[in-house]
Amino acid sequence: MKFRDLTIAKKFSLIVIVFMVVFILIMSISLRVVVGFVLDRYFAGEVREKAALATSNIESMRNTALAATEWFQNSPRLLRAFQANDRDAAVKVGKTAMKSFNLDYFVVTDKTGTVFVRAHSPEKFGDSISNQANIKKAFDGQRSVGIEEGTVVKYSIRAGAPLMDEGGRIVGAISMGYVLSNDSFVDGQKKILGCDTTVFYGTERISTSLIRDGKRLTGTQLEHQKIIDTVLGEGKEYYGDATILGKLYHTAYLPLRDVNGKATGIFFVGKDADVINDLIWNLRIFMLIILALTGTGFVALIIKSVRTLILRRIEKTTAMLKDIAGGEGDLTARIESNSNDEIGELGDNFNTFTAKIQGVVRDIIGIAQNLAAASEELSASTMNFSESAQGQAASVEQVNATTEELAAGMEHIATSTTAEFKNVNTLAERMSALSSSIERMGRIIGDATTLTGEMSGHARAGSESLGLMDSSMQTITESSQKVSSILEIINNISDQINLLALNAAIESARAGEAGRGFAVVADEISKLADQTARSLKEIGALIKVNSDEITRGHQNVDTTGHTMRLIIDSMSSISGMMDGISASMREQLEANEGMRRIVDDVRSRTEEIKNATGEHLRATDEIVKSSGYINEKTQTIASGAEELASTAEEITGMAETLRMKVDFFKV
Repeated sequence: MKFRDLTIAKKFSLIVIVFMVVFILIMSISLRVVVGFVLDRYFAGEVREKAALATSNIESMRNTALAATEWFQNSPRLLRAFQANDRDAAVKVGKTAMKSFNLDYFVVTDKTGTVFVRAHSPEKFGDSISNQANIKKAFDGQRSVGIEEGTVVKYSIRAGAPLMDEGGRIVGAISMGYVLSNDSFVDGQKKILGCDTTVFYGTERISTSLIRDGKRLTGTQLEHQKIIDTVLGEGKEYYGDATILGKLYHTAYLPLRDVNGKATGIFFVGKDADVINDLIWNLRIFMLIILALTGTGFVALIIKSVRTLILRRIEKTTAMLKDIAGGEGDLTARIESNSNDEIGELGDNFNTFTAKIQGVVRDIIGIAQNLAAASEELSASTMNFSESAQGQAASVEQVNATTEELAAGMEHIATSTTAEFKNVNTLAERMSALSSSIERMGRIIGDATTLTGEMSGHARAGSESLGLMDSSMQTITESSQKVSSILEIINNISDQINLLALNAAIESARAGEAGRGFAVVADEISKLADQTARSLKEIGALIKVNSDEITRGHQNVDTTGHTMRLIIDSMSSISGMMDGISASMREQLEANEGMRRIVDDVRSRTEEIKNATGEHLRATDEIVKSSGYINEKTQTIASGAEELASTAEEITGMAETLRMKVDFFKV
């Protein structure tokens, strides 16, 4: 079921329930945010207070240990036991001091730093602790206190002072203080502070009250580099939230300083943040139970009040409206109103509205009766007017049809005249184009005749050039033959020189040593003759090739000359033909000019006919338009008269229907 289909009571109940649920959610979220913020600030402030208290406790322990060293540095009993090497007596003095000042350890050394006695561990002595800062300062005659690492006691508050004899000379050193590296110290601080505590030497947990899986977290490392940098690096205190092995704490980290003021360790104070979550969860459960119970009662009370004060009175008004709408239409009924609230005002307004509707219905009844009578009279008048309008429309329709036929005939004449005029124009344009083509053809034929004459002249000049070339070719052939004869003579001379060189070589060989130089010359001459013979052979081959080419050129020149003579004869024939064509074109041009004048006269007369026909067509169109407009208005009047008659009948019917509807109401 949709929300709009519900009753007002159910809608109001649903709205109140949703409001209560939203209110509970808002309160729950607000509780988580506000209480969480307040408790976070509270616990953060508490951790700061506890850290300040822890700092005060450690400072008090430092002061107590320093005061104890002042008490015992001149103790006669301790000095006698030390000088007598009586360790038992010294142990008794140390135990007394530890008990009196609530100290954790008591150590006496000689002036080299070798342990004379440890009251807290009497069996351990003889080792050297001269490297401790408080012992070094004691040998310098100074009292000091700080937090240091030791041999037996790993990390502790150590106060040191010189041990002096009766003459004020330093004979040894005493060191006493409180152990920080045992579980009893952190457990005691946790009991005092109400928070978890841890002692770090460097970044290592050496004693802690934090326990996981039944074991203390000693030996583990500090995880947060920012805390390490702030406390150990800068020597400052750190406050804030930190996660320790997966668990959130409100924390304070305090630097632990040695006798030189350097931070060598950290003292941790922390509050488990899960306590806040548990507290908020318990508060939330308790609040939800209270709000659920009170909300349920509140919703029930509101629903009952709404039913009593609003819904029953609305139901009465609804019943009255149903009676008017679905009953006898009694507009004389009124709602009894005995209150001044919104529902009472609604009843008064309903009564006023019903009274006005009652008056309106009375007026409608009278108007419906008058309307019925007037509509009957209007219907009769409209019928007479409609018959007259229809007769006039028929007459106008006949006139309009005749006018349209006349217009159609004029339009056909105008169309034919326009088409004829276009044809004449087309003929004139084509005659003009033909004349232009004939003139252009005449110019082309004239140019062709001139070009033919020029080509004939060039062809004759070419024929003459070819004749000259033929003579030159014959001269070249004769010169080549003479060169060949000369080469034969040179070749014979070369053979004779070669023969002379052979004879010279033979004679030089006969002369022996005296003819050796002449033999060399003869050999060179023989080589020169051989080279000359080879060159002559190559020249002879080239001349033969040249002669062959000249012969072929001579044959080509003869062929070209014959062809040129044929071209000259053909050009002469073409020139004669072109002269005949030119004469024919001149005759055609004169005939075409006469035809053009006739076409221009026909076009002028056709244009006059077209213009006159166009004027008649426009006049006929105006007549047709006027007749059509009159016919359209007449038809409109006739149609309007019919519609008016139909409307009058409908008004009569509606008046009757209205009267019947209004009769439903009781006024």
